[in-house]
Amino acid sequence: MSGEKKPIIIKKVKKVEEGGHHGGAWKIAYADFVTAMMAFFLVMWLLNMTSEEKRAKIAMYFRTFSIFEKAGGSIMEGGTGKPFEKDKKGESQIVEKIEVEIAAAATEGNADKVKESLMGVVKTQLQEFSDQIVIATTPEGIRIDIIDKSGNPIFSSGSSSLNKNGKDILKVLSNTLNELSNKIVIEGHTDAATYRGDRNGNWDLSIQRANAARAELLINGFDPNKISSVAGYAATKPIVKDNPNDPANRRISFLILYQKAGQFDNGTSDLPPALK
Repeated sequence: MSGEKKPIIIKKVKKVEEGGHHGGAWKIAYADFVTAMMAFFLVMWLLNMTSEEKRAKIAMYFRTFSIFEKAGGSIMEGGTGKPFEKDKKGESQIVEKIEVEIAAAATEGNADKVKESLMGVVKTQLQEFSDQIVIATTPEGIRIDIIDKSGNPIFSSGSSSLNKNGKDILKVLSNTLNELSNKIVIEGHTDAATYRGDRNGNWDLSIQRANAARAELLINGFDPNKISSVAGYAATKPIVKDNPNDPANRRISFLILYQKAGQFDNGTSDLPPALK
């Protein structure tokens, strides 16, 4: 019929942006993903091409680096990468971090190098006890003796409890020894003196002190799997042989057992656990 009005038809045209339903956002996300993967594989390649010694330095750098403090020299240029801190007097100084610059394992072949690094730690962080810490290489491993000194003991007389001196020393050494993948032996030694009313005797006292040292290492974060054994020797292995009662014979010893070539990090077998 000519008199009827035609219906009004409204067409909605949906504008499709370039890139489909989600626009171009997916391209940015994909580009970020590809960049991240490229960076990851680049880091893995660099780690594979870098020596174990430099990898240890790089790991130590990122453990100690802080954006709120000045950084040290470049690692790749031979710097330590250690941050600057202030001592108790407020003076700026380079803080020597717990670092043994080796391939994370002590072997008979690099024993002298490890010994020098350990002595460096003692010199810089335990200077006040430097005359009470003796480090030597042996056929079995690297031995660290922490000896008593008249007027400056590490245990109270006749006690198995570490005093502040002993705890301060072990706090530093626990972190240092933990940098190595080697297992350690902990030994306790006494002098030949006996104490009235002491029912345990020097044998028990020596092993109690060795066990106290073990416990203190664990308190400071030492890996318990790296402890091979704990032993007490009473006065049977004196350092000062011509004077069994010398204070130096009262000591705690740590023997860093050499890791043989081809040996795995657990230091117990040439075969991984799954193949035992």
